[in-house]
Amino acid sequence: MQKRFIAVFGLLLLGFCPILKAQAKEDLLVITDRSVYLSGESVFFSLYCIDSSLKNYAENSKLAYVELINQEKTAVVQSIVRLDKGRGQGVLYTNFQFSSGIYEFRAYTNWMRNWGESSYFRKPLLLVNPYDSSFFVENKKKLAATVSRSSATSRNDNQSPEAIIQLNAPVIPSRSLIECRVNFSTSIPASGLTVTVVPADEPELPEWVNEPSLSSGATKNIEFLPELEGPLIKVAVTDITNGEPVKNVMGILNSTGNAIIVSAAKTNQQGICWFNPGLRLQRGAIFAQILNAGKREDQLKLEIEHFFAPVSETISSGYPRLSEEQVELLRKRFIHLQLAADSQPTINLNDTSQLRFLDTIPFGKPDMRYRLKDYTRFLSMQEIFREFIPEVRVRKVDSLFQVKVRNKSIPGFFEGDPLILLDGQIITNPNFLLELNPLEIEEIEILMQKLIVNGLVNDGAILVKSNGKIAKTGVLPVHALTLFYPGIQQVVSTSWPDYAKKVPATDRIPDRRQLLYWSPKISDTDDLHEINIKFFSSDIPGKYRIRIRGLDSKLHPVDISTVFTVEN
Repeated sequence: MQKRFIAVFGLLLLGFCPILKAQAKEDLLVITDRSVYLSGESVFFSLYCIDSSLKNYAENSKLAYVELINQEKTAVVQSIVRLDKGRGQGVLYTNFQFSSGIYEFRAYTNWMRNWGESSYFRKPLLLVNPYDSSFFVENKKKLAATVSRSSATSRNDNQSPEAIIQLNAPVIPSRSLIECRVNFSTSIPASGLTVTVVPADEPELPEWVNEPSLSSGATKNIEFLPELEGPLIKVAVTDITNGEPVKNVMGILNSTGNAIIVSAAKTNQQGICWFNPGLRLQRGAIFAQILNAGKREDQLKLEIEHFFAPVSETISSGYPRLSEEQVELLRKRFIHLQLAADSQPTINLNDTSQLRFLDTIPFGKPDMRYRLKDYTRFLSMQEIFREFIPEVRVRKVDSLFQVKVRNKSIPGFFEGDPLILLDGQIITNPNFLLELNPLEIEEIEILMQKLIVNGLVNDGAILVKSNGKIAKTGVLPVHALTLFYPGIQQVVSTSWPDYAKKVPATDRIPDRRQLLYWSPKISDTDDLHEINIKFFSSDIPGKYRIRIRGLDSKLHPVDISTVFTVEN
């Protein structure tokens, strides 16, 4: 995996940037479940990454960056979403601290950043804070374009597939099964579809017309590379004594968490390291450090380029004016939102606390794992290694310790030094490891094979996990630049009530769902002439709209809908 990345990166450096510049022109299309939200509701979205030159899904970029920006040009929510064959999905979580107003939803890939903000996908969202009484009382004073009701209709133009939506019944009782069959024309099948079912009379914002500037091909020199195999993290190293870049030294990027990630790279002539830690990089702290630079660590300055693009402009949009009927609908929706909180728990896709990877390092499973609570707690780390970790040999020469790892391929120990990680951070001085307090160590893992990560070569590895108190003391000996990485959203399937099997229809807990159904990806099939959708109605009577949006097999837009009625 890493060798393939090195090869591609080498091609870029050898002059293939003009070819990529001329051919790979990525555009993003994003579909959200709504355009008007209450503060505290979740914004569900699906992404389509398109190669505008080849008229196909773009498969180079594996990550998309999604943000919600207020009118003060501040990103209030940010998320990194994985793209699989040009498709992605995710959720942005709002809270009751968000003030009422127009927010800008924008999405882009790292490659798209070369063309600036004009190439990003951008659309307006209205957030209404129910606790903001001024929004309801003084709404008429905030004059602008009036928000219309949802008016999605079948788009049967020359470039869109014709479709017929059939329901099992035009009127559906509450908590009843709704079956929807969609038949597309045989000439142009659908390929990627997103389904939303919401009340038909709720307000909807008109979308901005996004005109990417990629077609012109005019851009400055390529600064941002396509993320072919995961996040690319750029670290610049300079000598603060003379301001010159530090060339040809080994840089290390590592992270803590349930899965420890290590990535290595050498600085180029501009003093820049490009790290590719892979798609398993989790939410949490990451550390960048330089090894064997021939200078004191306090002479080096490390700078990490921020993962998200800066916000220099926002598309201005007038504050919408809602009718009294629409305001009343939002009031009722707020009540239903509170009642549904217990019966429809929200899944936080950024929460990785429950994740546990079997491979705790990117080189494979550890050969041995020692949980110190299962052994006698000795008074020093030297005794721990010497008494019950025979895979590690500890010797002291003068005042310095030497630590070697057993070679599982042949009898004996490696001659070179192992990779030592303490809570994911590289330790270059074995003395520091052996002077730790054993009571603060929870686990030690040993890997007994030669490790090669790009230009970093070590004879085995020792991974030490503490109880977290060591990092808080700030006594780690290595100077490292620390930055918080927001993590890649984990794809979690959202569950919907099933009154036929899981939840009895006579259950006394009220079902106050306003979003009856959301599916960002109906099927993995690229040739859909017919789709079948099944979901259950809630307790709220009224008219609901099934809206199906996405792309057909020729990447033409699909936007069809129908309305049905729910009665008690």
